[in-house]
Formats: sequence, C-alpha cells, structure tokens
Amino acid sequence: MSESNDKVVWQDRFELGLEEVDDQHHMLVDTINKASNLLRGDYTSKEIEDVIKDLIEYSLLHFETEEDMMHDHAYDTKHPKDYDVHTSQHRKFKAKVSAIEEDIKKGKLVEGEEIINFLCQWLVDHTNKIDKKLGKFLEQVEG
Repeated sequence: MSESNDKVVWQDRFELGLEEVDDQHHMLVDTINKASNLLRGDYTSKEIEDVIKDLIEYSLLHFETEEDMMHDHAYDTKHPKDYDVHTSQHRKFKAKVSAIEEDIKKGKLVEGEEIINFLCQWLVDHTNKIDKKLGKFLEQVEG
C-alpha cells in the first residue's frame, strides 16, 4: 500500500481492531500521502483542490462513523470528557482543512510542507492517543 516516498507509512500500531475505522484510517493515510506527493512536485490548483476535497470528504465520513459509534455505545455519557476532546479535535481538523481549501480557492500560496506536516502529525497523534481510547472502550463494551 505504501511507497518508499510516502510521508506516512502505515503501521500496525495505528489499528484499533475496528475494521470499519481501520479501513477509513487507511484511506486517510493514502490521501495524505497523495497530497504529500503532489505538493512535492509541480501541481495545478485544481489537483490540490481535488486532493483536499477528498481529504475533507474522507475525514467527514470517518468522523461521522466514529461519532455514531460513540453515541451508539453511550461513550458521550460514560466518558464525557474524552468524548468532548475527541469531537473537538474532529471539529478543529475540519476547520483547519476547510481553511486550507478556501485559501487554495482564493489563489493564496499554499505552504505544502507545512500542510503535510500538520496532516501527518494530526493523524498520528489523534489515532494513537484519542482513537485508541475509543477503541479500548468499544472493545470492552462489545467484548
């Protein structure tokens, strides 16, 4: 799945043991790597708009999936602080990526490496910290 020049290389430690969520994490990694590879070379604003649009769509689908799981298993009432942190991070990520998309549409200079570093750091931190808590909770209630 990964090429040697990918910014994020999939690692088993990213997996939560929830097939649907893990599949979506794979899609997000692939999309971030696509954006990273695109931003390293010559690209048109249309190409970068498309990859950012894909990233927003995948992230919204993913966030919806996770938040549905949280509601379905009462994570929001059993662990309200963790739930608030989790959903707040989702909203902040969406706002940041949407702002990047708007800047691109307005023709502003896109600092590619800064964007990619943000995306990579966010994905790794969120998956390994915030999502892991949710995964452990779901494993306990479904186990």
